[in-house]
Amino acid sequence: MGHSKSDPPRMGRPPLPSSKVRGERVVTFLTTVQKQQLHLLAETSDQSISAAAQELIRRGLKQEFFERYDKAKGKP
Repeated sequence: MGHSKSDPPRMGRPPLPSSKVRGERVVTFLTTVQKQQLHLLAETSDQSISAAAQELIRRGLKQEFFERYDKAKGKP
């Protein structure tokens, strides 16, 4: 669909590629201390709490994958 001259220009951020779209939600509960730690991590790394949590999850999933892969291959 093209834009005609009478259509106003689109506003906002351009859409991300589908491989980068974060469309899934995970809800969890934290202890007060865990929330404080997450907040401090976000603050010291100049990130939002959401971005800091996403980074922790990404790292944890990557580490878990490689630990399982190494164990399956008989590596220490």
